[in-house]
Parts: sequence; C-alpha cells; structure tokens
Amino acid sequence: MRIPKPSSPTEKTLTHSRKKPSTENFKGAPTEWILDGLSPDTRYFYEVPSNGADQNALPTKVPHSFVTARPLGAAFTFTVQAGSHLDVGTDIEAYQKSLAHALTAKADFHSDLGDTLMTDKYLRFTDATAHYVAQRYYLGLIGADAPIFLVQGNHDGEQPARGGGEPGSMAHWSNQTRRKYFPAPRPNNFYSGSERADE
Repeated sequence: MRIPKPSSPTEKTLTHSRKKPSTENFKGAPTEWILDGLSPDTRYFYEVPSNGADQNALPTKVPHSFVTARPLGAAFTFTVQAGSHLDVGTDIEAYQKSLAHALTAKADFHSDLGDTLMTDKYLRFTDATAHYVAQRYYLGLIGADAPIFLVQGNHDGEQPARGGGEPGSMAHWSNQTRRKYFPAPRPNNFYSGSERADE
C-alpha cells in the first residue's frame, strides 16, 4: 500500500516507531508503540503492515492518520457516541454507519460515553470478554484515526458498588479487562491525568 505524500507543511508521513515491550503475549492483545519527537499541530499518516494471517484484522484499504495536540486556543474537532450496547436491540449496520460518519470528521479524539462493554448484563460477568473483543473491533474502525476515550456507563461494571478494587469482584475484573483491551494513556509530557493504576 502506498502512503500519500503530505499535502501541507502540517502533514507528515510517520516512518519510524519504537515498540514498547509487551508483558503479555496473546492473540488479540493490544500492542503499544511509543511515538516520540512528533511535531505539534501536525497530521501524521501511517500504516501497520499485517502478515496476512489474521482474517479479522482491521481493513487496510487506506492509510490511517492522527493529529497531534493543537495549540492552546486553536479550534479542534471531536466526536461522541453513547449506549452502543451490542445486545439484542443493537442494529449493527446502523452502528457501523455511525462510526463511519464519525470517522469522516477527522476528529482530534472520539469519546464514548458508556454502556458499551455491558459487563453487568452477563450472568457470569467474566463471560463479557467477548463483548470487549467485539467493541475493540468496532471502536477500532475509528480508533485507527482518532484516540478513543471511554467513559464508564452504569452497565459497564466498574461502579464501586460492584466490589470496588476487591480482586475477583465485577468492578475489579471490569477495570482490568477494559484496561487490557482499551489502554488509556498514562500521564507523560503529552497527557495529563491520574497517576492511579486502577483508573
């Protein structure tokens, strides 16, 4: 696949990255790359080559892109969704169209407002893993081009009333599983936020 040449000084092609060592190696696990030395207010184009073994990989018909932080006071674009559920009432075609529409906005980031992972709808909450994997695919349709930030809904299992940080509780399992499949950025020279590992 050919990556298009940048059309302006604020567009660049990303050609190098440094892979963060993984502590867990299993199929379907997120892989993190640390990208440093990026210019602010710049759209970067990239592609992730596939070995072709995974038929369920994200479509790679076009290169993906992302934009780095805008200057303070500059305009930016974001998209929002909520309550996708992926249960009996969900129209998958409508969900995919909604995500495709959000993708056309070329957003700086995408926010999901919850009721996405639906952990408390399962008789055995650990059976919700398939839900996390499915949402990783669907949210990946936009997440390849915009950072995704998840807000927990009342069905996503992380409320303190569901056992808080107690190992083996729904809340603890849900938190750990969300962080496994949807790693949130930790505070660094780009992101600010909580230093707590359980958030």
